[in-house]
Amino acid sequence: MKKISFFVLCVWFFFSGSLAGAALLDLRILVNDPQYLDEPNNTVPNNLTSVFEHSMTIHEDSSHGWWSIYLVDDSFFVPENAFSLEFDYLLTLEPGDYDWLVFSINGEYFTEIGYDNSQGTEAHTVSGHATIDLTSFSGTTIRMVFGLEADGWDDLALGSSATFSNVEVKGAIPTLSEWGMIILCLLLSVVSFLNLGRRQNQ
Repeated sequence: MKKISFFVLCVWFFFSGSLAGAALLDLRILVNDPQYLDEPNNTVPNNLTSVFEHSMTIHEDSSHGWWSIYLVDDSFFVPENAFSLEFDYLLTLEPGDYDWLVFSINGEYFTEIGYDNSQGTEAHTVSGHATIDLTSFSGTTIRMVFGLEADGWDDLALGSSATFSNVEVKGAIPTLSEWGMIILCLLLSVVSFLNLGRRQNQ
């Protein structure tokens, strides 16, 4: 009976661990979105986007026509058991700026963080944590966009930046430590049943 109880406990841990896991996304898969670019060559200067494994920053340069800049994944697959996408954000605005930090899925805006610092005399920052419900996208491929938008063509101030970090899908996969525990439980269960079978044959 103890062997069976142990096996049931491991099976429960396997499924609950799979559902409760979280996976940080590697943001280096994101690329500049050419359909929004104003320059003829459809390229963004390297100094306007800084993308690392778990954080990225978009810098404004409205003096050269870069009014809005987006980083996109055109084919992000949402795992079947994913329930949310979460990230930390930081919007920094210099005096005279009125800009927005945005996130969208399939063209629909889910996060719009803006601040009017057009009359300000000092820099202003807005930070927080965003949570987006992914249940309606479960098992589908989506277009995921992170961006920095200027409020209008009259925004001639420079210096705004939008930073996204710790982007993760909750419920997608178990973490590495959870996988270790799951494998250990399954191995111990197999060993237990083998020992039980040997005793019954003796």
